[in-house]
Amino acid sequence: MDLEETYAWGVQELDRLIAEQERVAEEIRPGATIEEAKEVLDNDPARQLKGTDALQAWMQELSDKAVADLAGVHFDIPDVMKTLECKIAPTDEGGIYYTGPSDDFSRPGRMWWSVPPGEDTFTTWAETTTVYHEGVPGHHLQVATATYRRELLNKWRRNVCWTSGHGEGWALYAEKLMQELGYLKDPGDHMGMLDMQRMRAARVVFDIGVHLELDVPARWGRAPGRRTRATSS
Repeated sequence: MDLEETYAWGVQELDRLIAEQERVAEEIRPGATIEEAKEVLDNDPARQLKGTDALQAWMQELSDKAVADLAGVHFDIPDVMKTLECKIAPTDEGGIYYTGPSDDFSRPGRMWWSVPPGEDTFTTWAETTTVYHEGVPGHHLQVATATYRRELLNKWRRNVCWTSGHGEGWALYAEKLMQELGYLKDPGDHMGMLDMQRMRAARVVFDIGVHLELDVPARWGRAPGRRTRATSS
């Protein structure tokens, strides 16, 4: 891999995502910046959930609808894979993650939301795309399909093997696919997907830029110059 070429791609990708967010911000409120549009979304009562019970119910409803809509239309989903449980995690460090089904599907695949202590209000616009990422057509469809195909794959390949480029690559593709299928046509949900994409692109730029001390684009609102560990902190 050519790291400088990858850094240049990351910068280009960030520019693309920022421009797309600016366009969506205009849809949310004419003349709004990206930050102002997010504030509008955060303060919209229709996009707020109060309490973990409401959060869990919202996740389950969104996940069930995705399974029902996509099965037999865009994907062949065996009946044993159509159960995906959405749960509040026993941990409290934050984040959402997926655990695959047991080998015989007696325990279904599960999506878990880890809620930090004291957090009681949640915004749907920021997380709709994450439900698709972790569930269907994301990690659940990917992981449970591997578990299901025992006639083709041994137990290690079905239940243990994980390659990040394939695993996370599929889930990111799933987010984009749901946008293309119209499930993120709401400007708020679209902004949420772009926000997650922007974070991932920023990690590419920041990580490579710091280690190689590459130039910081002046258009990003800071003096031009080389990125160093000191300036990046």
